[in-house]
Amino acid sequence: MARTQLRVAVDPLASAEVREAFSAVKRGVVNRVVKEAIAKVARSAAGAARRAAPRGNTQAMRKSVATKYRTYKSKAVWVYLIGPRRGAAVYDPVSNRRHDPAKVAHLAERGRRAVAPTRKKSLRFFARQRMTAIFARGAAAYGGAHFMAAAWREVRRGAGGRIERAVLEGIERIGAAYAAKGKSIFQTR
Repeated sequence: MARTQLRVAVDPLASAEVREAFSAVKRGVVNRVVKEAIAKVARSAAGAARRAAPRGNTQAMRKSVATKYRTYKSKAVWVYLIGPRRGAAVYDPVSNRRHDPAKVAHLAERGRRAVAPTRKKSLRFFARQRMTAIFARGAAAYGGAHFMAAAWREVRRGAGGRIERAVLEGIERIGAAYAAKGKSIFQTR
């Protein structure tokens, strides 16, 4: 089963202005500022995915979309993952059981093809509430809601510029806070 998630990994050092600002700043300040800047973009993308998510009777898919911060020790990469949280099971009163939206997110995102029996005249499955057999000639195709595509469009819509501005503002904000304490954010070599 494929995981349905979006990975936001933008390189803020692509801008010459940001590279120049980071050249003299302490490493811890750089990490903190970049993490906050990418988090803003990731949260707005998660909101776009939440708004576009399919709404069932429990709205479990919409409620489960969240962001998660990941670091990779081998590279200096700042990454946020956006998608349905695993383990966010919700009780469904219609089916009278709990289900995890992350397990069906790939179907909600991409859809599925039509299903029809190959050797029999009909499909048979059981309704959980009454345990009665239900027969059907087939199941129609479902096109998918493409709710993660909405998150991707939100990230691509000027994410680089927004991150660059947020990084520069963050350096100024943290520099002012350090200066108020009589400290400096700049490296001394």
